[in-house]
Amino acid sequence: MIKISQLRKSYNGRCVLNIEDFVFEPGGKYALIGANGSGKSTLLKILAGTLAADSGSIDCPSGLRERLGYMPQKPYIYDFSVLKNILIAFTHSQSDSAAALRALRRVGMEDFAAARGSRLSGGESQRVAFARMLVEPHPLLLLDEPTSAMDLNASDQVEQELLDYCSEQTTTLIFATHSLAQAQRVADTLLLMDHGLLAEYGSAAELIHHPQTQEARDFLRNWKVD
Repeated sequence: MIKISQLRKSYNGRCVLNIEDFVFEPGGKYALIGANGSGKSTLLKILAGTLAADSGSIDCPSGLRERLGYMPQKPYIYDFSVLKNILIAFTHSQSDSAAALRALRRVGMEDFAAARGSRLSGGESQRVAFARMLVEPHPLLLLDEPTSAMDLNASDQVEQELLDYCSEQTTTLIFATHSLAQAQRVADTLLLMDHGLLAEYGSAAELIHHPQTQEARDFLRNWKVD
């Protein structure tokens, strides 16, 4: 269980995150949705420990943060081979080339194993960054628009691998997305962020088809969803 309380963050006097409380249950899959600047990335960075909150608390099991997997919007790929980019991810076990190649195969990038990281497209870089997380078990994954630069086929493949990984590892997943369709396919619970606030949350069916707040109705007005 990950419990956040009174979480606040401001930049130059402007509040970008203000969440009173929320609990992420173990093994749950949560999608953060909302307009640009709504606080999704800020929340993920604070949960990942790459950004400090101004105030508030995050209570989680001991050692969870040391074992989480975090993928920012623009993941960093080192300028050496794609295979070596995967091998450096082995932090809790011995490097295993066969396991690294299997991870690349799971995201359709095995033919790029010898390619240099600097020559990858944005979507290819995202797939390599995702494969880098697959090689070790993580109790928590924090993903910031993980398929935003991928084509539809690659996105579908990564989504399925993500679901399989979470099922295999009983991983808690928290990810930001601008795709309501993706949120529906992957998440159990949707959290609508609005100007740093948690405006509404619930299942996809509840939030998308029966929004309870004006913020949710305003956000959904321009979306066509099934």
